[in-house]
Amino acid sequence: MALISGDALSGVVRELSRRNVKLYHACQLSDLGSYLDVGGVPSRNLLATRALPYTAFDMDARDRENGVWSLVFFNLSDFGYWFSQGKNTVPNPYGPVLLGFDPTVICQAVDVAIALKSAAAKGFDRITEGINANDLPRLFTGADGSRIRFNGDLGEEFDVPEARPPEMSCSFHDELAPLSHLVYIRVDPYTFSTGTLPDIVRRTVEEHHGSWRVFERSCSDGCETRYQILLDTIIKGVRTPRDLARAIPEGSPLASWRDQIVSGRNLPSQFKRYATYFFEGTIRHCVKGRDHGALGLSPGTGRIVSLPIW
Repeated sequence: MALISGDALSGVVRELSRRNVKLYHACQLSDLGSYLDVGGVPSRNLLATRALPYTAFDMDARDRENGVWSLVFFNLSDFGYWFSQGKNTVPNPYGPVLLGFDPTVICQAVDVAIALKSAAAKGFDRITEGINANDLPRLFTGADGSRIRFNGDLGEEFDVPEARPPEMSCSFHDELAPLSHLVYIRVDPYTFSTGTLPDIVRRTVEEHHGSWRVFERSCSDGCETRYQILLDTIIKGVRTPRDLARAIPEGSPLASWRDQIVSGRNLPSQFKRYATYFFEGTIRHCVKGRDHGALGLSPGTGRIVSLPIW
């Protein structure tokens, strides 16, 4: 186990490019504005040092404790995909805005660790947790070799019983992964009265003179409704699985999903993160005027939200 640096980084880029793998970073709308301001995906330390807006996470203190506060993070898979396909998961807790980077972005890094353990785990050490560069192909499976193995399969392959999807932590000299390597922006299909969230993101990018392709996440039949129901319930104050159990009635398109989330092993905590981060980092920046009172917000910037009652 080791950090990957120097010539080995070029080898990782070639391997990921050969498999047509993108590096993903999910964020909230408020964070995206800060990223566009600085011209890249920054470390949390950089955002805090420059007093730029960012969404607070419940693991921020642990990140400082583990010495990863000044790093930039990517994932090798799209955590929001499964909810969009009707599966019993939550949308990506870290945000509805997914940045897809070309792997060449890590050529500018000082070093990279690819770990099967969250950097927010107690006692995390990226040197000992990081896999070797020549073990990278073992992460993948599928007919074209581009799909990341599921957790159980990863655990067996690497003899790591509690394996999680690979997380890439990167050290950059300036704590910034440049947007010059950004390929596209994929946005979850939430709809506000002033337009869809993809439209709001497009306007945000245009205001910063960006020209990246921004598109709405593709969903299986009926999944757009699932996103809208979640948006409505979170605006009404739902933050916990207990709240969710009361808010989603029998007969709702999310009734079966609700039961799985409430009783799942890790899903309750994931839902709480998703709901809290989404409200703080995106929803509250898309409302203004009379809607602030209903949300418990003080008057400020944003757009009016008008949603159906399900």
